[in-house]
Amino acid sequence: MKTTIIPIPYARIVHQLKLEAKHGDEDLGHESLRRKTYAEAMLDQFGWELDTFQGTAADFRSKVLTPVLQRQLKGVSDAYAPSIRYAIAPPTGKPTISEVTTFYLGNDPLDPRYIPSYWRNLVYIREARWHLGILMGKISMESREDFNLSLSTHDIIMETLAQLRLPVSRGVPLFNEVEVAAIVHENLETFFERELSRVVCSDDHFLCGL
Repeated sequence: MKTTIIPIPYARIVHQLKLEAKHGDEDLGHESLRRKTYAEAMLDQFGWELDTFQGTAADFRSKVLTPVLQRQLKGVSDAYAPSIRYAIAPPTGKPTISEVTTFYLGNDPLDPRYIPSYWRNLVYIREARWHLGILMGKISMESREDFNLSLSTHDIIMETLAQLRLPVSRGVPLFNEVEVAAIVHENLETFFERELSRVVCSDDHFLCGL
């Protein structure tokens, strides 16, 4: 065992993956075990990467976890390959080498300037929202019911998103009504208080209008 300093965004993903692996010990459902297998493989790869890295923490950029950060920055889950392909190359879903290079290497996902985008797009990353709920003490890591709730809520969010037009204005877009309802349903409203204040009032969580 050894102690290694890594950037906080990587530490967040490592902790999420560790909890997903532990959850799979309690929940034998298909998605739970799929995520457990993925999480354990990612953690192994990241550990090997740290063992061979020569340099300072400030210079460290993970080949294992940076792609996950890039997807989360753009609101794309790492759980479903077709959605990743369409995010890289809309609308065909057939990425070129140039498009893949721009998507994954076009910016530094550790740049603090991207924090608002990470914050906003968290609503589209089911695994990260589930992890957030555990950190906030809203759900249990072992609970199969809480895990399945995150799955069903995410399905509703994505089904609604597929039917909406993309916002034409620049900047971080407002939450839509379904996203607000999902945040409240998962008891995450205190974390998103600033964003919710732009679109709702706090009177019994009823929408006040956009």
